[in-house]
Amino acid sequence: MTSQMLDMPGPEALRAADRDAHQWRSGLLADVTRIVVEAALEAELAEHLGYPRRAPGAAGGTGNARNGTRRKTVHTAFGGVAIDVPRDRWGTFEPRTVGKWQRRVSGIDQLVVPLAAAGADPLECLTLLARVYGPGGGAALHGRIGTEIVRRMLPWHQRRLDPGNRALLLDRVVVRSKDGRIASAPVHAALGLRVDGVRELLGLRAGAATDPVGSWESMLVDLQSRGLTEVGAVLCDASSGVVDVVAQLWPESTVYVRAGTAGPRQDLRPSVPVPVSGVRSLLPPAS
Repeated sequence: MTSQMLDMPGPEALRAADRDAHQWRSGLLADVTRIVVEAALEAELAEHLGYPRRAPGAAGGTGNARNGTRRKTVHTAFGGVAIDVPRDRWGTFEPRTVGKWQRRVSGIDQLVVPLAAAGADPLECLTLLARVYGPGGGAALHGRIGTEIVRRMLPWHQRRLDPGNRALLLDRVVVRSKDGRIASAPVHAALGLRVDGVRELLGLRAGAATDPVGSWESMLVDLQSRGLTEVGAVLCDASSGVVDVVAQLWPESTVYVRAGTAGPRQDLRPSVPVPVSGVRSLLPPAS
């Protein structure tokens, strides 16, 4: 497969995809939200029971044990998400992540992006979780939740990708909680438009403010190693330093850049593109 065979989208199609990205990104994040919330609930139940899932003979000391799950739809920052809530035999489990009668998740859903981007970094997870559960949660609970999130997110980070994407949208996003307590931190997001028309969140990675180019290179090399061998068009920030990296990894791709993107943006809404030497640019819509 070559880039020419990918039916590469033109500037208008790319502009439309970038304009809509902040909307369909929320839908794509629903699955990641489910993983994070269910991981937190499972860790809370393990803390309540005093032993982890599938621990041999662990229930013998207390008599209480796991009792399956129940499906529940909760409202999050990314829309409605169906989750499986674990239950205990005695009915004494009172989760803090999502209460028994709670339908709207607040707190941890604001951290889905940075928690998912933390990937295999339990320390980063602990720092973020302490801001959600507060000192009352305790280091042991934070540790359990962080470990469970890392365990469940690892297959997502390591999954094989479709080899061909018509378009790859790259951006840096600043994530803050609604109360502003979470320190600003850039998260690298890669969104793909596959040949079959499916939109996919390919990856999330915590960025490094001191070496953004190195962070992008690490992420994109990982995407390629997981099977993303052909990309028709790439849309990125002019200042991200990613253009040279893309040229090395996917030399047949056409790179488009946005303008006015000197730093991380608050969301994925597109800015007005302008010409940049060496790559193509998206022209403003005709008046």
